[in-house]
Amino acid sequence: MKKRFYCLLAAVLMAGACICVPVAEVKAEDGYNIDSYDNDDWYDSDDSPTDMVLDLSNVTIDKTSQPKRMQEKFYDCSSLVWKSYHKNGVNFGMAYYAPVAADMGKWCVQYKKLVSGGLSQANIQNMKLNPGDVMFETGQKNGRYKGIYHVEMITGYIFYGFDGNGKAELGIQWATGDEKYYPMGQMVGRP
Repeated sequence: MKKRFYCLLAAVLMAGACICVPVAEVKAEDGYNIDSYDNDDWYDSDDSPTDMVLDLSNVTIDKTSQPKRMQEKFYDCSSLVWKSYHKNGVNFGMAYYAPVAADMGKWCVQYKKLVSGGLSQANIQNMKLNPGDVMFETGQKNGRYKGIYHVEMITGYIFYGFDGNGKAELGIQWATGDEKYYPMGQMVGRP
């Protein structure tokens, strides 16, 4: 059965008004997981970073597995990000195999692909983060670059409502993480 993909709506504010735009939910008509990332129906090499997030629909999200992360139907945090960007020519320094999250973070630093201020409330509320940006969790004593132990892709914004002053309250939509997941102060890359 041919599987089709639909988009989840994420809030975007323009001129003080809330406008919903498609960002990225992956849903198969038959209720099963999506096709492998080898499906070229959705991919165009001239895609913008926003379109690359939508290329997540070409990555099978079936099971997490570090040992099998480069196989079809399996992923871990860094291989999911790598597979999404790989089809668009961004390989984080490794053309045939996904580097670990720490090496991706190091690549972003070396090539000056960072978002000033990282993951912060100001960057969220001022919509300085883009779909396709990647957040690196740091702080572990693991011997890796900056102690990075996880990478997560931003797919858009969540509109929670308005505060008492009429200002929009926004959150981040993650590719796989829970919407309440906010490790503030973390490094954000824009490959």
